[in-house]
Amino acid sequence: MSPSRILTELPLHRAICAKLDIFVDAPTNSYLFHGPSGSGKLELAFAFAASLLCHDGGCGKCPTCLGVKNSNNPDFSFETSLNRRITVDEARSLVRRSHLSPNQSSRRVIVIDEFDNFADVAPILLKTIEEPPLSTVFIIIVGELKPSIATIASRCVTIEVPLASQDELVSFLEYKYSIDRQRASDLIGAADRDLDVIEETISDKNFDRRALMWDEVYRSRGSSQSLLGRTKRVTDFLDEVVAQVIERRDDELSKLKELQSKGSPPKGLVKELEDRYARIVRFRRRSEIELGARFLLERLKGDAYSNITDQLYASIAYENVVSSIAALLGQLRFGGDEQMIIAQLIEVGVKKSPF
Repeated sequence: MSPSRILTELPLHRAICAKLDIFVDAPTNSYLFHGPSGSGKLELAFAFAASLLCHDGGCGKCPTCLGVKNSNNPDFSFETSLNRRITVDEARSLVRRSHLSPNQSSRRVIVIDEFDNFADVAPILLKTIEEPPLSTVFIIIVGELKPSIATIASRCVTIEVPLASQDELVSFLEYKYSIDRQRASDLIGAADRDLDVIEETISDKNFDRRALMWDEVYRSRGSSQSLLGRTKRVTDFLDEVVAQVIERRDDELSKLKELQSKGSPPKGLVKELEDRYARIVRFRRRSEIELGARFLLERLKGDAYSNITDQLYASIAYENVVSSIAALLGQLRFGGDEQMIIAQLIEVGVKKSPF
C-alpha cells in the first residue's frame, strides 16, 4: 500500500509520522502516545487512526477519513475523561465495543485521551489491552508515563511526542487554519509552542478590535491623555479578551461540582482543568501585550525612517527602542507586574518615542 497521505502531508512531527506510517499496513494492537500538554498528541492519534481505517491507507478525503476527523465513523471511538467521570459501566461498555466486528473497515480503532484520569477503571481495561481482539487497535494518550500505568504501557508501542518546533507549528497552522506565517509566529511565540493553547485562540475575533485599540493608543502621542488612562484602556481590553475564557472555565467547573454530588470525578481532573485554563488566561493576556508591542514597533519603525533624515541615527534610535521593549517583554514572561509593564511599554513606544 502507498504511504498514508494524511501522515505524509501532516506538517507536524515528521519523524513520528514516518514511524507511524510503517505501522499502517500491519499494526500492532496497542499504542501509547506520551508527551507534554500541547505537543500535538491528539493530532497524531487522529491522523494515525484515519490511516488505519481508510481503505487507501489514509487518503484524507474519503468518507472514512472524514468520519474519523469528525468523530462519526462507526469503526472509530474517541474516549476522553474531560468534564465527566468515567464509570465502571462505561469502561465495560468500551471493552464490549472493542470486541465487536468492524462495520466498514478491516479493523476498529479506539482512541483513549487523558488515560491518566482512567486510573480507577484501568483494571477493567487492562485485560483487553493485554489481549486485544485481533481487529481492534487501541491508541492511548497520556501526559507522562506514571507508575500507575506502567503495566499498560509495557503492553504498548510507546511513542514520545515532544513539543513541536517553531517551523513545524508555523507550517501546521498554515496547513490547518490557512493563517499567515507572521500571525502564526506571534501566537506560537506567545504560547511557548503549546499547541492546545494556540488552537484555543486561533479563531481570534478580537483581531480587528486589537489593531484599532493599539492604533488609538499610538495616535494619542502628544495628546493630553495621561499614561494611566492609556494603560487602563489596554488593561480593560485584556479583561474583555479573557472574560469569555473565564466564563467557559466557570461553566466546566460547575459541571464538575455537579458530578461531585453524584460521585467524585477522576483524581486530579479539577486541578487539571484549572491549570489548563490558567495557562490559557496567562497566554491570552501575555500574547495580547506582545502583539501590541509588535504593533507599536511596526508603527515606530515606519516613523523612524520617514521622519528622520539621518538614516544612521534613525536606525540607532529604533534599535534602542526595540531593545527597551524586548527587555520589558522579558520581564513579562518572568512574571513581572503586568500593569507596570504595560505602562512602561506605552511610555517607551508612545510617550517618549524619539520619532
